[in-house]
Amino acid sequence: MRSCDATMATSRVSTRGPERRSAGGKKATRKRAKKKVAKKKVAKKVAKKVTKKKAAKKKVAKKKAVKKVTKKKAAKKKAVKKVTKKKAVKKVAKKKVAKKKVAKKKAARKRSSSTERLEGPVLWSFKAGTEAAFGIYIDEHLCWVGQEAGFVYALTHDGKISRHYKLPQGVMCMVMDERWLYAGCNDGNVYDLRSERPYVAYHIDKSVQIYWMDLFQGNLAVSDDDAYLTVMDFEGERLWKKGGRGSSGWMIRCDADGLYHGHDEQVIKYDWGGKQLWKAKTRGSVLFGWQEQHAAYAGTTFGIDVIDKQSGKRLAFCELSGGVPANAASPDGRLIFAGSDDMIYAFDSKGKELWRLGTGGCGTPLSMQYFDGKLYFVTGRGFLGCMDLDKDAIADALRGEVPKPKRYTAPKQQRATTVSAKLSTATADEGVVVECFYEGSTLRVRPVSDGYDASWHVQFPRNLREDGKRFVVEELVAATQGGFYRALGKISELDE
Repeated sequence: MRSCDATMATSRVSTRGPERRSAGGKKATRKRAKKKVAKKKVAKKVAKKVTKKKAAKKKVAKKKAVKKVTKKKAAKKKAVKKVTKKKAVKKVAKKKVAKKKVAKKKAARKRSSSTERLEGPVLWSFKAGTEAAFGIYIDEHLCWVGQEAGFVYALTHDGKISRHYKLPQGVMCMVMDERWLYAGCNDGNVYDLRSERPYVAYHIDKSVQIYWMDLFQGNLAVSDDDAYLTVMDFEGERLWKKGGRGSSGWMIRCDADGLYHGHDEQVIKYDWGGKQLWKAKTRGSVLFGWQEQHAAYAGTTFGIDVIDKQSGKRLAFCELSGGVPANAASPDGRLIFAGSDDMIYAFDSKGKELWRLGTGGCGTPLSMQYFDGKLYFVTGRGFLGCMDLDKDAIADALRGEVPKPKRYTAPKQQRATTVSAKLSTATADEGVVVECFYEGSTLRVRPVSDGYDASWHVQFPRNLREDGKRFVVEELVAATQGGFYRALGKISELDE
């Protein structure tokens, strides 16, 4: 019994120990689980706080960003308003300018209403052909005209033809240098017209489109369609070349003090060494040029700029909205003339318009020259016209009273002297003998007759030069500045 009881007691004790131990383990596990749950709750709370802080920061950042964007938008709106205001101001200014222009045009129309249909006192006109005429030169003996078909006519002052030449291509300009008259031609040559036939005095280049030229004491200055200014000596050798940064070099004038080159919207003065002395901006693109002793006159798309030749400052402006393809002035500068739209305009030295009168049906002047109280002009219709500038004649014309002009026309069939005409022969006692010779690689000409310096070269037609050949010239004239001779008058082959 005891042993049985003892065994049962022992088994009870052994079974309760593990039960107690397992219960205690469960409690510990529960505590740990509770702690974990508590930690998780704390972590969640902390995470929520952090999330809230982050969200708050994001809200603040968003608010700041929104404020910045709002400020930028406001600034842009202000800028747009300013630009809009400026544009509005500009529009108003443009409207005002447009109104002023309209008012000026109306005023000009009112001023011209009484004279715009009146013709000028044209004394006579000569129809040189159907092509436009650009070349003109007038002196006390002859009136010269050259046109685009290459025909050149020399007329007496009563309209009779004295000489008639046919050059290879169209004549763009005609200029006088002391006793020598030259024509610039579209074939790149400059022809001497003071003899019985035309001679090639200078050769530029066939690729060069001569717009205008001038000469001074044998030195040639040529302005072309690319606004280059090329200067040559009496032998036709290039001294220098300037410009080329533009187009339409319609103005070149020369004197002892320098050269006045007009193209685009400017006139530039150079000295004879090629140094730029001044540059004057013009009101509009240069279309023509003239000069007198103290002033250069640049005809432009808006009028005439009168420029002081020493300083380059504008002395006056003659306003003419139609453009000025031709202009001139009296020698004293008291009268300034412009040709535009079949009309001739006269201004005083300060630029005030005096009168405007028609060209008598001759067309729009393309070149003109004042001479001895008359204005001579050549036109796009091929006319050479002569207008009387006498005060009484102008006053009568402004009242609608003009004389009936005399009309002359070039004969349809008439033999013209050409460049290729054969030379006649002459003996040594009929003039001055000169001969051609090579100096290095250059073919030159020197005098042979007694009384002349054989070391001086002769300005002589380039198309006649042939090594060893001798000629008889009517007259050999020493250049004004010395150093070379210039052939004048008839040239014949020496009859040896």
